[in-house]
Amino acid sequence: TIFRGARLMEIGSGLGGTASFCARQRPDIYVHGVCFSGDCYSLVTGRNVKSPKELRERLTFDLAPECGVPEHELRYLPNAFDAIIVRDNLMHLDLEDKPVILQKVNRLLRPGGKVIVVDYGLGKPLDEVSSDLKEHIKENGYHLLHPKEEKALLERWFEVEEIDGRI
Repeated sequence: TIFRGARLMEIGSGLGGTASFCARQRPDIYVHGVCFSGDCYSLVTGRNVKSPKELRERLTFDLAPECGVPEHELRYLPNAFDAIIVRDNLMHLDLEDKPVILQKVNRLLRPGGKVIVVDYGLGKPLDEVSSDLKEHIKENGYHLLHPKEEKALLERWFEVEEIDGRI
């Protein structure tokens, strides 16, 4: 449960849909979105300027190129957020970079805070998927994990809860 006055971060906010939705649904929380694309950042900040003042005071965005992986990215104060959403972003990170982002998320999260991870994964080992899917994954530079692998990765920093039988 997100409490009144909570600070929510969305990592990889893209066009800001999730961050904006959360801020509009909960006028009693602060939401900060982090964009990885300069183009998306330009669009989302342009939209946010046109939002009502009350919303702009609670909804902010930053740009963190390279998915926030470099050491100088995502340099917010430790324990700054009560909840962090990582949606459809881990799939874009190399296997070596996934732990870097998750470690940063852990540092940014207040004790007792929650992380929500929504991402694409592989239902079976890569060598068992169709050649069309393998080609699609390769062409788009996806780095997908099997749910058990992703769970093991997340458990290095977080207590993992299953929802509807999914991690």
